[in-house]
Parts: sequence; structure tokens; C-alpha cells
Amino acid sequence: MCNPLALLGGALGVLQTGMGFVGAQQQAKAQNDMVRENQKAANANLVREYADVQTRQIQEEDATAVQKQDLSREARAARATTMAAAGEAGVAGLSVDALLADVYGKEAMAKDRISQNSGFITQNLSREMDGLKAKAKDRINSMPWATGPSPFAAALKIGGIGLDSYSSYQKRTPR
Repeated sequence: MCNPLALLGGALGVLQTGMGFVGAQQQAKAQNDMVRENQKAANANLVREYADVQTRQIQEEDATAVQKQDLSREARAARATTMAAAGEAGVAGLSVDALLADVYGKEAMAKDRISQNSGFITQNLSREMDGLKAKAKDRINSMPWATGPSPFAAALKIGGIGLDSYSSYQKRTPR
């Protein structure tokens, strides 16, 4: 005859293991859902921050172009003034050419400086974008994936409960 207490204990153990397994599965799914949401948020934030940096880069390039245009306009005015003054004074030849060459040289040097500064800004913005990417990656990696419970471990536990129930039944059964 079967011992009802042993059967009941075994059934409760199996039920408890099953419930624990399902609960652990739900917990792992919830953790992984949070990881996915974190990844989406980190990537969306990265896209926004990239757009901000790229907008700044375009603005810097526009400002550089405006500076160069202003410089060219000022240099043309300086050359025109030099030529007009030389013409009024009746000066011609190498001395006027030297004055014009000086204006051209200063213009070229100033444009080179503007280009160099623009290059530095572009490099810094590129490094900033690399930093943003690293920050997003760190944020994504800060939340670990959950592996969930092992069905094999649950099966072994249920098997152990079955053996314990059988062993308990054997001890209580008179021979």
C-alpha cells in the first residue's frame, strides 16, 4: 500500500521546484527585458548626442568659412588701398609689389591659422564622439544578461525529491 504522506511530500516538493523554476524564468525574462530597454535607451541617447556633436562640427565649419571670407574681403580692401595710395603718390615697381606681397602673405598666414584651428576643433569633436560611443557601450555593458534557471537542475531536484519520497516510504513500510 502506498504511503499518502510520502506521496503528498513528493508532490509538494515537485510543485515547489516547478514554481521556483517558473519564477526564476520570469525573473530572468524581466531582467533581460530591462537589459534590452537599457540598450535601446543608450543607443537612442548616443544618436542624439552624435547629432549634437555633428551639428557643432557643421557650425564650426561654417564659422571657419565666414572667417576666411571676411579675411579675404579685408585683404582685398588692403590691397586696393595700397594700390590707390601708391598711385596717388606716384610710386610704382618693386616697392608696391613688396607691399602687395606682404598683404598676400599675411592673408595666407591668417587663413592657415584659421584652417589649423578648425582642424583642431574637428579632431576634438571626433574624440568627443568616440567618448560618447564608449559611454554608451559602458552603459549597455553595465547591465548583465540573466541566464535563467537550468531545466536540468530542476529535473535533478525533482528526481532527488522522488528518491527521498521513495526512501521515506520504504522506511515507513513494514516488511
